[in-house]
Amino acid sequence: ESLAFPEFPADDREGGARQGAAGADQVAVRVSMSQQAEPENQAVTRSGAPPAAAGGMADDLLAVAALLLMTVATGESRLSGVALSHEMTVAIAAARAFDATVTVVPDGLVVSGLGTGVLLEPTQSIDVTGAPLTTALMIGLVSSHEVAVTVIGAEAKALATLFLPIGLQIEDQGEGGVSVQGSRTPPPARWNVGAGDPVKTLAILMSALNTPGLTLIEQEGEARLPIARLFQRFGAGFSVEAGAQGKFTLRMTGRRPLTAASIDLIAFSSDDLRRSVFEPPRR
Repeated sequence: ESLAFPEFPADDREGGARQGAAGADQVAVRVSMSQQAEPENQAVTRSGAPPAAAGGMADDLLAVAALLLMTVATGESRLSGVALSHEMTVAIAAARAFDATVTVVPDGLVVSGLGTGVLLEPTQSIDVTGAPLTTALMIGLVSSHEVAVTVIGAEAKALATLFLPIGLQIEDQGEGGVSVQGSRTPPPARWNVGAGDPVKTLAILMSALNTPGLTLIEQEGEARLPIARLFQRFGAGFSVEAGAQGKFTLRMTGRRPLTAASIDLIAFSSDDLRRSVFEPPRR
């Protein structure tokens, strides 16, 4: 069944996922509009390199995605060229809550991951207030892992409703808190994503990492972020096919072992300005 974000089928657990998805669309708009540069952000870069644009949506989104991939990859990964914005600070706290080891070093971050399909249940709630990018990607990751997580943040519940059709359970905790319980065997699905919506695309891909079988994302237009190369760098079963009328199909075969990788976001992003983001990685 095709699962389109704005038109999920009704779900009695949350009074109808259709209404929740509409609320999530409004959240997505606020996500796009709210990511502004913060001059006070501390930049963590490789020696001698200019810092990444602190607080920019694209920079934060790629950095958070890379960190979460490192969290579920086997071995020790390194992330450099990253700004320690509020989004990244929250993402680091979330990774540590799942029991990954994240160390801040002079040239970036060193992450000892847990392995594919492994997220340990946090002993405390995760406060994601003011970090909607991290919230969306983290909930996507949790949706396909059988763990319960209490998330504190005004937008968490609306973003979580996106994954009700694949078995994510949601329980309102009051005072801005929501408990989410991932599914042991989420069904592979076909999703529809509109043009220019990388947050939703990445959230679905995070979910697809541990979803058995083939997940398909029908996307309007080519992504403007190096999403394909990012997932392929860790060995994910991810590919992209160009279709007619500017449409692309993203394919993810879930539950493939992810391996540690070193990512320099400055070089990674700069290189993609010179070529298609869907071009296969260089050998």
